[in-house]
Amino acid sequence: LRHEVRPFGHIANTDTIHPLIHYCYGIEDPTTGWQWDKRHYTPWTRVPSPPPTAPYATRVLIRELNAYADLKAKAQLS
Repeated sequence: LRHEVRPFGHIANTDTIHPLIHYCYGIEDPTTGWQWDKRHYTPWTRVPSPPPTAPYATRVLIRELNAYADLKAKAQLS
């Protein structure tokens, strides 16, 4: 499998570039009740941090979602 990692996704026929994060399934930590699912997520909103016991990939995903939400909020204030 050959691929090229890029930091942003491009929408065809536009000059717009957006961050692109894809996650197929909802995730949860049954011991704490923390959960996140893209089907119920409002774009550009912060997500409560997962517990430290959550899988590393989950913690990174939520960290990146929140980083992009912060960038969007900062851009709107400018």
